[in-house]
Amino acid sequence: VRYAPMVKERGAGQVLLLAQPALVRLLSGTPGLDSVVTEGAPRPRFDCHAPLLSLPRLFGTTLETIPADFPYLVVPEGGSSLRPDRANLAVGICWAGKPTHKNDQNRSAGIEPFLSLLGEPGIDFYSLQKGPRAADLITSGAAALVRDLSNHIDDFADTARFIKQLDLVITVDTAVAHL
Repeated sequence: VRYAPMVKERGAGQVLLLAQPALVRLLSGTPGLDSVVTEGAPRPRFDCHAPLLSLPRLFGTTLETIPADFPYLVVPEGGSSLRPDRANLAVGICWAGKPTHKNDQNRSAGIEPFLSLLGEPGIDFYSLQKGPRAADLITSGAAALVRDLSNHIDDFADTARFIKQLDLVITVDTAVAHL
């Protein structure tokens, strides 16, 4: 998506992006994009199509020419705020990926490895965990030590807004890491 401004500069009348519903709100503010179309919705007419992962090849990208205008994602305003105690380190944690992933048993750590960290003085922990594994806070007895954000996260725009307010994120989930 960081290539959208380059596509626009090359003379594209309109630059449209097809995205999963959970990404639409976050990606809608990306410079160079005219609109983001949700997967499954009717697609507008277009003259040319290129998968995102083909853009580096199409632009002849080298290590030296990777688009590096940061941030290239614009976090939407509004929504819930952490209001962290700035005297403490604000740390977000995510201990599991998507349970339906075929290799989830090898990539999700569970909350157990985090438990020994949760009582550290000077650190406020925030759970970025979504889905059924968010309940691990309660089943592990750690709910009083971590602020659960799962009820305030509907999509990646919400996750990005929280991450922007944190000092550090520790995650096993690649989606949160990339964000």
